[in-house]
Order: sequence, then C-alpha cells, then structure tokens
Amino acid sequence: MALSIVLDNDAERLADALAASFDAPLADPFTEDIVVVPSLGVGRWLQQRLARRDGVCARVSIEFPGRFLWRLLERAVPGLPGRSPFDPAIARWAILGLLAELPEEPGFELLRARVGAAAPLGRLDLASDVARVFERYLAYRRDWLERWARGGWIGSGAGGLAHEPWQRWLWSRLLERLPGVSREHPFATFRRLLDDAGRTGVDGAGRLRRLMGIERVRLFGVVPMAPEQFELYGALGEVLDLRWFAPDPCRDFWLDVVSAAQAARIAAEAPDSAWLYADEPAILGDWGRAHRDFLVQLRQLEERYQVSVDESFRELPEPAAGNDLEALQHSVLLRSDAPWDGLARSTRRDAAGLAAAAIEIHATHGPTRQVEVLHDRLLALFDEVPQLRPQEVVVFCSNIAAY
Repeated sequence: MALSIVLDNDAERLADALAASFDAPLADPFTEDIVVVPSLGVGRWLQQRLARRDGVCARVSIEFPGRFLWRLLERAVPGLPGRSPFDPAIARWAILGLLAELPEEPGFELLRARVGAAAPLGRLDLASDVARVFERYLAYRRDWLERWARGGWIGSGAGGLAHEPWQRWLWSRLLERLPGVSREHPFATFRRLLDDAGRTGVDGAGRLRRLMGIERVRLFGVVPMAPEQFELYGALGEVLDLRWFAPDPCRDFWLDVVSAAQAARIAAEAPDSAWLYADEPAILGDWGRAHRDFLVQLRQLEERYQVSVDESFRELPEPAAGNDLEALQHSVLLRSDAPWDGLARSTRRDAAGLAAAAIEIHATHGPTRQVEVLHDRLLALFDEVPQLRPQEVVVFCSNIAAY
C-alpha cells in the first residue's frame, strides 16, 4: 500500500472523489471509515454531501488529526492512556499546583509577580496558557523539551533565552507529576511499529491493521498538523489504504509567490529581479502562505514515500468568469488577472440567480453592527436565490470569541 494524494481546486469535486473512494466494500462491513478533517464544519458538510449522494451517511467517523493519531497509539502501544497526559485540559491542573511552588531563583521574577497578582481563576487561566504552550512545543520544539528533560539548556545557561529558566523548571517537574509519562514520546514508539510492519511485508502490515482496527483512512482539506504528524500519516500509508484529498487553488506552480510586502522588499534590494514577481494575484501571496506551506509538506511526503498524485484538474478547460467571485477564483486558478478583463460589468443576474457583483464589502462601526448586516444580507439572499440552502452558507470569523 502507499499514500495517494488527489489535488483539485474545486472542493465539491474533491468531496465527490472522496465519496467514490468508499464504493469498494471493506473486508469487515462493521469497520468504520475514517475521515480526518480540519474542522467540525468541514466534517459536517462532508457528512451531508455523502448522505445526499447515498441516501444515508453511516459508519463514517469524522476525526481530527491529533486525536485520531492518539487513538491509534492507544491501540498499538501497550499501557498508553486513552487521552494524552499533555492535553491542556489535563496538564493545566498539574501546572496549577506547580505555580504555587515556584523557587526563589533568577529568571522566575516575572512569573512569580504574575502568579502573585492573579486571582484563583486568573492562575487557572495562566496554567491553561502554559499547558497550550507546552503542547505546541511537543509538536514543533520537541528537541527543546528533550534537552530540558535531560537537564540541559537551549540558550547559554540560566542567562540565555528569556523565560527559559521557569519553562525548563516547569517542564521537568511536569514530567514527574503527570501519570504514565515515558521519556520517549509515543510518536517515536509508533513510528518504530510502522517501520517494522513495513519491513515485514504484507503479514506485518496486516497484523498492525488488525491491532488498530481500521482498514482505510481518508484525509480531506488543509488539515493543520505538525511536521512529525505529517510524517506519521505518510508512514501509515505503508500499512493502510490512505488517501488525501487536498485543495490546490492554482493549476500552475505557485509555491514561489510572495506577498506584496516581500515583493516590495525584493524590488528595493534587487531591482533587476523585481519583474519576476510582477502581475501576480496578490491574494495568493498575501493570504495563501499557510496553504502554500501545507502544499510544501505534501510535496515532501511525495518525495519520501511511494505516493501517487492525481493532478488531473490542471488539464481541465480554462473556465469563463460570470461574476466577480468567479473572476477572483479563476484569477487564482490561472495565476493571472486576465479573468477580470473579460468580465462584463452589469448588475443583471446569471442563470443561477447570482449577481455579477458577487463580492460585497460592508464597512460597519462594530461587531454588533457587523452581525446585523450579515443577518440582513443572508435573509435577502435566501429570498433572491430560492435554491440557496442554509447548509451551503459558511461564515468565517478571524476571532470567533469576539462574536
């Protein structure tokens, strides 16, 4: 077996391809199909689409990348707890107790002052913040944590990196307080199991599949995860039927696109090279950085494992834009602003009932007014476009807590 990747700029085509991949029956009809998604909303949308296609969506488990990996670890690694002890909801209680034991040492002054000034609820919030930081370190700075656990330093001793003394002390004490914590991260143990299964061939892969209790896994969308988790999913493709349905907004190579600020800096520092970055869709460079980094990680998996990649969407006929939104999408797809040139400026509606001005920008004086305007516009759209359904509406917020 090997990891398969399907790329497309159209989310609906990707969802249809995912659904078609379930057509082949499983050896055990009671085994769940696993779909790993970036958010609950994406998972819900996929379930609705599968239900419309097949009449029902059953035996499909929607999972998040980290929790699903830990579920596999729990089954494959003996003695592992059912939930990571470093989950912030668990670790924060041990950290809360440690905050009351901070030593009178250099480098602890700021933390001691904050703890001393905080009410009990504020201390719990601080403990939760520290737990989330350590969780991020486990994903992206594992070498720091391993060095602290051995008694070492990242900087040049206690006078090195800012905040290192108290973080180092807290991490070392946390390892002593949390139950069932091994000095070796479970990901390393799981990776050895996957490598051993790959070396022993079909029999070893079959034993590991039975141990994990799954046959196939699908990943959908831009699933955020640490590089080590990417590697684990790549290795899982050696023993499972694993396919990744990933969006790629541009049919041309675009990993070299830069933001407007980067282009300006290049023009100032190397004027002779500035023409290389002219006339690029600004939205790719300014808003596409996270997506670009995700595709880079996918390409790295392609290089390290036997990965088959379906990129047939790049050969599809060039689309024509019927409204502003389509022109924006097509300019990203074609890596060109040409789709805007052929767009007729009119307020008439097309066959789908959408206005040519399909992008609207509303300036309001606060969050409450933003919600009111959004509410009014959605009601108007449901009246103007009868075939529009609530499940087809997505509302994105940069900070959902503010609303």
